[in-house]
Amino acid sequence: MIPRLMLVLSIALCGGVLAAQSVGDVLINEFCYDSANNIGTSSGADLEWLELYNTTGATIDLSNWEIRDNSGVVVIPSGNSIASGAYFVVTLTGTTMNFERYTGWTPDYVNTSTWSGLGNSGDGLAIFTSASAGNVCIDYVQYAGGNTVPGAPTWSGTRPPDVSGANDFSYSRIPDGTNGDSTPGDAGSELAASSFTATPFTPGLPNGGTVVDCYVPDEYSDHYTGGTTAGNPIQTLVPRSASEPTRMIFDLPPGYDFTTTSSFGFTNELGIRARYHDTTATVAVTFGVNGSETNVSTSNLTLPASGNMGTLNDLWGLIDVLTGQLPTTTGKIVIDITCAVSGGATTVFKLEINIDAPQITSSTTLNNILEAQTSQVTLAATGGATPYTWSLANEPAWVSINPTSGQVTMSPPSSSAAQYTFDVTVSDNNTPTRTDTKTFTVDVVAPLQISTAPTLPAVAEGGSPSLTVQATGGTTAYTWSLSGAPGWLSIGAGTGTLTGVAPASSANTYTFDVIVTDIGTPQQMATLNASMDVVSTVTITSPGTITNGQESQPYSYTFTAVGGTPGYTWSQVGLPSFLGINPGTGEISGTPTNSDAGTYMFDISVTDSSTTAQMNTLNVSLTIDPLSTTGGGGGGGGSGGGCSARGGATTLALWAMLGLLGVVFAARRRLES
Repeated sequence: MIPRLMLVLSIALCGGVLAAQSVGDVLINEFCYDSANNIGTSSGADLEWLELYNTTGATIDLSNWEIRDNSGVVVIPSGNSIASGAYFVVTLTGTTMNFERYTGWTPDYVNTSTWSGLGNSGDGLAIFTSASAGNVCIDYVQYAGGNTVPGAPTWSGTRPPDVSGANDFSYSRIPDGTNGDSTPGDAGSELAASSFTATPFTPGLPNGGTVVDCYVPDEYSDHYTGGTTAGNPIQTLVPRSASEPTRMIFDLPPGYDFTTTSSFGFTNELGIRARYHDTTATVAVTFGVNGSETNVSTSNLTLPASGNMGTLNDLWGLIDVLTGQLPTTTGKIVIDITCAVSGGATTVFKLEINIDAPQITSSTTLNNILEAQTSQVTLAATGGATPYTWSLANEPAWVSINPTSGQVTMSPPSSSAAQYTFDVTVSDNNTPTRTDTKTFTVDVVAPLQISTAPTLPAVAEGGSPSLTVQATGGTTAYTWSLSGAPGWLSIGAGTGTLTGVAPASSANTYTFDVIVTDIGTPQQMATLNASMDVVSTVTITSPGTITNGQESQPYSYTFTAVGGTPGYTWSQVGLPSFLGINPGTGEISGTPTNSDAGTYMFDISVTDSSTTAQMNTLNVSLTIDPLSTTGGGGGGGGSGGGCSARGGATTLALWAMLGLLGVVFAARRRLES
């Protein structure tokens, strides 16, 4: 209770010297020696504590004061004091968290020394001034069959009895500072049975009034961790404001649903109970939303029904539960719990629900990352209590997170291109801790690359390219562009297809850049330094009339071409049947028969390998001469005695006979002479 201590110190500084101590100036006003819910486990230590009350009009220094039972001592450290009419709460066992969760209040001092514990069936409890002040016993009480506290006066009066079966009770003076023993200077009440009453816990709050407790939803409660009661909840109360004990303050995340079941299997309703020390009194309880403090919608909440408190035993009565769902926006809801005691006072308690939790504000779609590269992003959150703690779940092995800064490091290996998801949780510094978990998505992409070879197919003058440039990697769709290309050449921005018509006389080698960009974030770009040849028109250079052939003689002729893009492909239409063509060389060849003499007309075509392919066709004339022979002697005629071989064997035989007759006639003339 730091604010209370600040107030105490302020009073001390303004009022001068702290007051001296006399018997009865400070009383043991309330104490608990046997709590119904033990600390941490079903077999843990009881939650033991006491409350001191200053009966004087001045601040009293508690430095080095001692708290004793019949077997142990707790020393209050220097610097602690108690203001006039104020309370000072000391936990004898347990931690601040234990005390807050099981009582709702924050202690002024938490004992960290060994304490053997108050006896559940009886003990003595006393407070003494410091050793330097003589260890004067200021107040003393014995209960049930407890033994005398060393250094305390002999007890001869009545004692409050042990209360068995009660739930989270304490012994309290009602009203504060009541002492049934009026003996002056008596260190304690010899009539403790009439001075102390078994009541609900009210550490730091006036004794004897109505007490309202609010239980946190089961998801935020403590649970036994072992034994036959594993999983059973331990009472966990909403903390009370140190400066306003009638106000209970709890933080819950936006959209919290009280109708759900906790991970422990119990309902998440927020329970509310009212307790009063006098079981014969009627306590009327009403509930309402405090409109001046509430700033979000409560339309999805159902308040408990108003009515008289139903008493379950001598110490407490369960009223009802708060159900429904909190709004999804941050803000505050304050519920007034008004308790009117029959014939007594009316007290208004306030349940303040702060709708606040850490919320991850970073986009859950992360930028693309490249294979075999490291990328980092620092996540952000708002709300809740800082500092935050970050953690991962379901992440690939190459993803890690800094638990303090929230920086995510991603180093995907080669060949890991795919989409990945993982869960990120941010936890705040509240008690209980609240969290926010979001699923993040990241695309691992291969580097963007143009896969088409840099030397593009040639294009003929007057022709058009018919090529679609290809790319891999990155994030589709791609966008294509050219840089430094001739004006007649363009590329489809969405397709990568080259288009255009190479004009006449444009034969040359052109170099330019083909550029592709993807749609990833961050965006990738790849460039291909390409070259393309524009070639002149392909032309057959052979004449239209080619070398004659002769019957029965092998014939061959090879056509030639220039321009276009080698290699060429040759073809024919109408070639005589005795000839064939080699499509790779342009050679025609074959052997005409002795009846194939004549003139033949046919077409020879050449096609180049440019893009788009060019073709040139030549109309060809070929003459095949007849087979011929040359004769001797005086035949007349302009042929010089030559003859044709077309007469065949009969003609040759005739000529041989005529020659033989000539020889005979010549021999006869010589004989006659």
